[in-house]
Amino acid sequence: MKVFAFFILFLFSVVFCFSQKKYKMIAEISNTSSLNIIPTFNLYSGTNISAGSQIETKKGNFNIMGTYQFSGNYWRGAVFSLQSHLLGIIFQYRILSNERKISPFVGISAITEVGTNYKDKYISRDLAPSIYPEEFSNLSSFSRFYAGTPFVGNLLLGCDIRLVHGLHLNISAGYGLRVMLTRYAIWSKGAVLSKEQIHEYSINTKNFHMLDFQLGLSYAFSFKKRK
Repeated sequence: MKVFAFFILFLFSVVFCFSQKKYKMIAEISNTSSLNIIPTFNLYSGTNISAGSQIETKKGNFNIMGTYQFSGNYWRGAVFSLQSHLLGIIFQYRILSNERKISPFVGISAITEVGTNYKDKYISRDLAPSIYPEEFSNLSSFSRFYAGTPFVGNLLLGCDIRLVHGLHLNISAGYGLRVMLTRYAIWSKGAVLSKEQIHEYSINTKNFHMLDFQLGLSYAFSFKKRK
């Protein structure tokens, strides 16, 4: 995880250096809503703060950005009981020139969890946060325990709308993949497992197939003075 964080910092450094000479800087704030369509109908919402470099060409623009996301879930009235802090990278391609008022674009992102408030807490059979374990029999209880979210990625297609020079509104939708790690345990009813006991169980991987919607504002600028 520390290596990944270092890579993000290195990426920012390289992008910043190049932007001073050739490229524009770009900053973006957006919100992503993700509806889990397989296997359950869990809903996640993530606020993204991104920055990086924009490479302009005659036929379009290519953006590469490092991103931070604060993410939480909605499930049966519970709001953000499971919270995640994630870091990653975003690639975007605006198909037409910035001079066009409206242009299609495609984006792909990959992020990973670096912090959470829900480590080793209950996950229900519906793969959602839960307050209590479930009853396995008259003598035993069972539950999954949250171990982390190592990968969240999406592929988005959308519309980029130029509001004023450098400022753009982005609306997009597409497919998302969220990978959750859990531990499954069965234990005596009435007992409470310690963190050490939970960690004795093996980790299982659960894949969530998501329908993603994103709304964002981006601003591209240069430190060079116009001639």
